[in-house]
Amino acid sequence: MSNPAFPRDRSNPRQLARYKKEYAEKRRRQTVSLIPVGVLGVTTALGGGGVLGLSEQTFLVIVCTVILGFFGFSLINWRCPSCGAYFGQRLNPRECRACGAVLRD
Repeated sequence: MSNPAFPRDRSNPRQLARYKKEYAEKRRRQTVSLIPVGVLGVTTALGGGGVLGLSEQTFLVIVCTVILGFFGFSLINWRCPSCGAYFGQRLNPRECRACGAVLRD
């Protein structure tokens, strides 16, 4: 489903390889950025800031900062390397819905 506003030369192997490589790097960064969120989730399940010796207020500030940081990073990182469209909640798209660029095999 290609958007005519962003025509792509699907016969250019260099361009296709570049999009795939950039997308793989974005996906890796997106996955790694989930680590602090997961650690925070486990810490919260174990008792929150008390486990770390922090006050509830300090722990809440840390939680909010990490979550807002993750969402901010995702808004910047999780975009098509070809047209810049945001992928949204799509976890591993094969191609961009906006421009049709092939992102992975």
